Amino acid sequence: LNHMTEFNPSFYQHFRGNFYLAYGVGQYCSSSEDDVFFAKALHHESLNQVKIYSNKEKTGFKIEGIDRPGLDFVLYQELYGDGKFWVREVDSFMGEKVLDSGESVQRFKYLGLEIPTVLRM
Repeated sequence: LNHMTEFNPSFYQHFRGNFYLAYGVGQYCSSSEDDVFFAKALHHESLNQVKIYSNKEKTGFKIEGIDRPGLDFVLYQELYGDGKFWVREVDSFMGEKVLDSGESVQRFKYLGLEIPTVLRM
């Protein structure tokens, strides 16, 4: 398999075919006065709702509502349906998925910064 090992904000395609826009990486922590509310998101495993904040310098995201200190999470948005935001641990986002057949596939395939042709109107 040809895959990336380092996360980059970009368009990605899930192994099941759907397209996503990944914004960046954040960590669990409480928000402060200097943070700006960005979006509500769902944690990919628990489906619990979390709140995403960005700081005024827009140098990263803070995730409030998930208690996993020290873990980095990717914030990404589905480019179909309701356009929901999701958070997933970086290792899971960048990792492989073992299919029922035993085959390993990249969970999210990096597509680059250009809008995928299939999504253009």
